[in-house]
Amino acid sequence: MRTSRNRCRRLSEALLSAAILAAAVRAGACAAEAPKEIKPDAPCATSACHADILQLKNIHAPAASNECTACHNPKGNRHEFTPAARGPDLCASCHGPLDKKKVLHKPAGEDCITCHNPHGSENKDFLVSPVPDLCSNCHEVAKEIAKGKSSHSIALEGKACLACHNAHTSDFEHLLPAKPMATCLGCHGQPIVQKGRTIPSVKNEITGAQSVHGPIRDEDCASCHAPHASAQIALLTAAYPATFYAPFAPETYGLCFQCHDQSLATDDTKAATSFRNGTRNLHALHVNDKVKGRTCLVCHAPHGAGLPHLIRGSVPFGPAGWPLPIRFQETKSGGGCAPGCHLPKAYDREKPVKED
Repeated sequence: MRTSRNRCRRLSEALLSAAILAAAVRAGACAAEAPKEIKPDAPCATSACHADILQLKNIHAPAASNECTACHNPKGNRHEFTPAARGPDLCASCHGPLDKKKVLHKPAGEDCITCHNPHGSENKDFLVSPVPDLCSNCHEVAKEIAKGKSSHSIALEGKACLACHNAHTSDFEHLLPAKPMATCLGCHGQPIVQKGRTIPSVKNEITGAQSVHGPIRDEDCASCHAPHASAQIALLTAAYPATFYAPFAPETYGLCFQCHDQSLATDDTKAATSFRNGTRNLHALHVNDKVKGRTCLVCHAPHGAGLPHLIRGSVPFGPAGWPLPIRFQETKSGGGCAPGCHLPKAYDREKPVKED
C-alpha cells in the first residue's frame, strides 16, 4: 500500500515537471517567433500597440507625429529597431549639443533617459518623475530636505531644486547658475514674505554697511547656513540661540564658536576681546549668565550693520517686537551705548571708566 502511494506521488511529480517543461518550451517558442511585419506609414502607437504612449499628458513630438524613425532605425519592414544614435548623441541630433561648460551633470553626459522619458510623460519636460522626487533618485540630500528642523523652502515648492541648480551644465560648482553668494542673493536680494513673517533682504543689510560679517565679506554663505536642510533654526550649520535671553553654555553658541574663540565670552584677559573696560570682559558680562544671558543677536547683526563691529541700530524686543535702540558710539579706545535696556554706559580699554 505504501509502495503504491509512493509510486502515485512520483508519477504526480513527474507529470507536474513535464507540464512545467512544456510550458517553458512553448514560452521559448513564442519568444523566438519572428517579429511582426510593419506597414509603411502605419502609426506605431495605436489602441492595439504602444497604447500607453497615447495616454500620456505630454508626448514627445516625434512620437506624437508618428516620426518614430527619427530615433529608431527599423530593420527592413520587420518589427526590429536599433537606435538612430547612441546616448546623448541621439538627443543632440534634434536638441543640439549641450553647452560646453566646466561642470556637467553626469546623466546629461551619459544617458538622458535617466531623467527624461523619450516618448512622453505626465511631467513637464518629459521628466520620469516630478522634481524634487526625480533628484532624490540619485541625491540623498533631496530626502534630507523634508526631514530637517528647518528646510530650504524653495527646494520644496515651485521649481524646487532647479531654482538653485542647472539641470545640465554650468560654469559654477554644484551646477549653480552663478557664484554661490550671487545665487543666494537671487532670492535674498529682496525681502521674502513667508508664512506670516518677513525675511529681511540680505542685500539691503550689506549694501553700504559700515561693517560686514566675515563670511559675507568672503562670499561664503555656507559658513553659517546649510543650503538644503538643517537640524538648527534658519538653516544654520550649528547651534545658535534665537531668543533675546538664554542661559550661557558653550554648546549653545556652537555656530559662533566655529570661528570666534570661546574665551570671548569666558575669560577676563586683554586678549579675549576688545569690548572691555580695562581688563573686564564686557562680552562675558552680557552673555555669560547661567539664567539670563544676553544673546549675540541682542547687539550684533548677522550680515552687516551701519555701525562698527556689526552693532545694530536697534533690536526687536518682546512679543510686539518693539525696536529697542542701542545708540552705540565708538571712541579711539572704547565706546559707549545708551540703549533702552539700561542707563548710558561707557567703557575704555586704556583708562577704565569707573562704574557706578
